[in-house]
Amino acid sequence: MMSIVLRRISAAAGEALRAGRIPEDVRVAADYPTEFSAGVGQHAGADGALGPIPGIERVIGHTPLDRPASGRVLEKAGFTNVGEEEDEHEGTRIRVNRWELIPRP
Repeated sequence: MMSIVLRRISAAAGEALRAGRIPEDVRVAADYPTEFSAGVGQHAGADGALGPIPGIERVIGHTPLDRPASGRVLEKAGFTNVGEEEDEHEGTRIRVNRWELIPRP
């Protein structure tokens, strides 16, 4: 099983994301930048670091129904599929699978 490590995004990484550059202190996927990273980049590091805060109770992920490989990645990382729901993507409502991960203390 893969593991998920939640880390804060540094102010320098946030600046790079906002500028559409690859952050020097963050590993990114070959298809960077994704729609998600470009969206997060607008907020990352703007008020200091962006990332997990103490006391996180659950991590939620959504995967489009037509992208089962995305769900397999979350499943390998320990997420549980808890069902379908509607989500908004670029202004359009779509059906997604909702995945949850309860972090261990």
